[in-house]
Amino acid sequence: MKIFDHIYAMTGGGPGTASSVMAMYAYKTSFLSYKMGYGSAMSIIILIVSFILVAGSQGILLRFTKNKEVE
Repeated sequence: MKIFDHIYAMTGGGPGTASSVMAMYAYKTSFLSYKMGYGSAMSIIILIVSFILVAGSQGILLRFTKNKEVE
């Protein structure tokens, strides 16, 4: 989500959809196509996937650091 403003300001997701990301697609779906429900559902999915990735990486990091302390 942090890269959205850079892409939007520089290219707007173009040429075509070459530099588009999921947040840009959700934005365009919500505000340019007026499909607010679908765009908000995509945003929630992005949030859930991000949460799973962060929790998984934290779990892996914790497991590796815990093994290092025992040795």
